[in-house]
Amino acid sequence: MIKFLDILKESDDNIFIPRRTKEEKDKKLLFRTYRKIRDYIKNGSQGDLDLRHSLIEFLPKNLTEVNGNLILIGCKNLKSLPNNLIVHGDFNLNRCVNLVSLPNNLIVNGTLDLEGCKNIISLPSGLKIKYVLDIQKTYIDKLPQDLEVGKFLVLHDTPLSKISQDEIRKMVPKFKGDIYLW
Repeated sequence: MIKFLDILKESDDNIFIPRRTKEEKDKKLLFRTYRKIRDYIKNGSQGDLDLRHSLIEFLPKNLTEVNGNLILIGCKNLKSLPNNLIVHGDFNLNRCVNLVSLPNNLIVNGTLDLEGCKNIISLPSGLKIKYVLDIQKTYIDKLPQDLEVGKFLVLHDTPLSKISQDEIRKMVPKFKGDIYLW
């Protein structure tokens, strides 16, 4: 009995097309992501920029302002962000495990979520956050004195959660909001 696969092996007109490799698929996804960012900047950086779970390693230097939310949840390859970045909404970097630092003079007019960013061990100077700074499950052990946070500090499961609220307030004398250490 002749098997179907044997016939295909002998045929020059193989109807099966080989699938792309993981590297080829990843390269195509990266190209689409950078095209999305380019188009976002070209169109005036209006609205949200959702890049969650993308394979990008960096954001382009000319992305200096986002007029909505910037969502980078689970971007495991992300290593750097552009300097002097302003996000007019929320900035979600949750589980960006290879990101080692934030840019100086970062301004977030919403919430900055760094939960699970295990390689960020310090915050930059000039950091301004209008509502909430969430650094749960990070290794950040001190806060810059010039840190500005409007409403809440969420410090659960960090080295800072082991010290008193009074000590934290001494680190950040301008902060008057609530601190969550639980």
